Amino acid sequence: MPPAGGAAAAAPIAVVVGAEYEGVSESAAERVDVRVRIPMSDAMEGSLDSLNVNVAAAIVLERVFAANRA
Repeated sequence: MPPAGGAAAAAPIAVVVGAEYEGVSESAAERVDVRVRIPMSDAMEGSLDSLNVNVAAAIVLERVFAANRA
């Protein structure tokens, strides 16, 4: 799964964000074209299991908008 940093996409797009610990449902995962991950720094390892779903969505959306502006 590629990191979210290169998440450029042609419009229209939909961003599917799953629950904080379980991720997206299997049925939703089967319908997406691309899956990305948000890499966690080594400093966070052991202190965080996952990002809050709102934070994760904000990171991905910012990356998509930034890539599409370029």
